[in-house]
Amino acid sequence: MVYGESGPNLRDRSMLRANVKLKLEPSVGIEKLFLPCDDEETLWEKLADFTAKEYGVTSILYAFTHSKYTVTRTGIMPSLYIRHNHPEDYIASFPAGKLTLEDSIAAEMILQGHTAFIWSDYDEMELSAAGLERVAADRAMGMGVGVSFGFRFGSGIGGMCWAARDASAADFRSMWQSSAWEMEQLADLFDRHMRPAMIRNRIRLTPRERDVLSYSAGGMTAKQIAEHLGLSPKTVANTLERARHTLGAVSTMEAVAKAIVYDLIG
Repeated sequence: MVYGESGPNLRDRSMLRANVKLKLEPSVGIEKLFLPCDDEETLWEKLADFTAKEYGVTSILYAFTHSKYTVTRTGIMPSLYIRHNHPEDYIASFPAGKLTLEDSIAAEMILQGHTAFIWSDYDEMELSAAGLERVAADRAMGMGVGVSFGFRFGSGIGGMCWAARDASAADFRSMWQSSAWEMEQLADLFDRHMRPAMIRNRIRLTPRERDVLSYSAGGMTAKQIAEHLGLSPKTVANTLERARHTLGAVSTMEAVAKAIVYDLIG
């Protein structure tokens, strides 16, 4: 799933990519692959079709969150907005909701923003018993070949996982070494279009909720917001509570932070 290289080798990009010949320019059409008007389903289909044709990718996992601190507090799965098209038999092999939950290596990728995990390099890591069990399960299900990497957007952070069930570890590594720069550029371009689309579909704030969060972001108290908008303090408090619930935040401060990072308020 998201296991691979870790430690000093990943913290030094020059060491990781020494002796690796990268393409200097992306393939023709990548910069125009995703259009601003594309909806979530279209964006996903375009990415899946392109990566299957160009790189032999058979399934994808994409996720993002507004802050690494939320990941630390709540765990990986509750803090992520996530989408994948992994095979049903692979997903069914996990207990409900356990695809990335309690995945310490996924957490490390999200929190530290490692450049890449090549899954075939599992054996170079010092894994816990649970980690070794996960690796064995992945390999048994034919999900031991692929790559995962994290990326940042403003104050937010996310990650992409590409599996190649039909490729050998050696062939995939060779492909990655020749196409890593292009694939990372593709992932970044996809994220720039997909993240807003997923946010629109999953976070629906009312105009009033946006207003009170915007004023909260400006430092106004609930009482001041009530006076400014001609509302009762109770109405403002209830509106903030609904906004926190919609955003999955435990405090108004966290709700404001999420709304700002996800460009839901100015």
